[in-house]
Amino acid sequence: MQSGLRIRGRWVSISGALISLLSAPEALGFCRAHACDPDSGQTCTRDPATQCSNQGVQLSRKNGCFTYGVARGAGFPLGLSDAEVEAIIARAFRKWASADCDGRPPGIVVRTVGVVDATAPFTCGVPSLNLDTWFVTPLTNSSAEMPTNALVAGATVPKFLEATGEIIDADVRLNESFWGALRKDPTFLGLLATTAVHEAGHVLGLAHSQDKAALMFRSYEVTTDRPLAADDVAAICTLYPPVESVTCSEPGVTEAALNQAACDAVAKQSGSGCAMGNARREPTPWAWAVLCLGILGVVGWLGLRFASSKPSARKEVR
Repeated sequence: MQSGLRIRGRWVSISGALISLLSAPEALGFCRAHACDPDSGQTCTRDPATQCSNQGVQLSRKNGCFTYGVARGAGFPLGLSDAEVEAIIARAFRKWASADCDGRPPGIVVRTVGVVDATAPFTCGVPSLNLDTWFVTPLTNSSAEMPTNALVAGATVPKFLEATGEIIDADVRLNESFWGALRKDPTFLGLLATTAVHEAGHVLGLAHSQDKAALMFRSYEVTTDRPLAADDVAAICTLYPPVESVTCSEPGVTEAALNQAACDAVAKQSGSGCAMGNARREPTPWAWAVLCLGILGVVGWLGLRFASSKPSARKEVR
């Protein structure tokens, strides 16, 4: 593990479709994401003027270059092909990328690697080896990292470096239960497209807006092909101001971006990174020391037991 590298994760999106806008706060505009997210159940301090969280490091992307993939099989629960799901997501990102920032587009470039073999959201401890991946799964995670409300249309889970707030990965889960119930609705594709735009906004680093008219508001009425509101445009143009050009490397994906074993192998070879299965519960350095001492103690105890046992009584410890 690199010195000082700590990765945290949280979900910034609880996107409830077809939900009433009653009891929403007054329109105060978009919010920039922070390490403390009040919409994830955390108790955070808020800016008195905007009501946005101002606690913890502000989250941001390293640059305006984005690459995403769609998990193989994502289309099946929706009655669509994976290619059709990928096309919906591509259109969602194009809506953000074509926002009008005083006559110019925001400084972002979003590209896809298509369908990838990913079975679950995964974040590699080597920051550069990650891919934003979209899934269609039930939101039934008992660890409380994910909401389980059937009215939740989707959830976005960014993982970020605790010291700097740099977002290194943001996987999206569209709620299979929610969308499965709407498959026969004649406006199904339009509703799905609107939610994809909302979740894409989170992938780009936007938090929930305080403006009830914004597509990035925390709960919203999903309508077919809903456009970006003025507040959404202001948000993306502020986070990614127009530039002359955005230079990005060729998009690609490696096995290390999709599974733990491949990530561990790369981290071991390079001597960098921090492999972990759950970034939300990363052990601190002293915790690793205690764990290692405990393992050594158990191994020593087992060694004494084995030495005093008959050969036929020995068991292999795996």
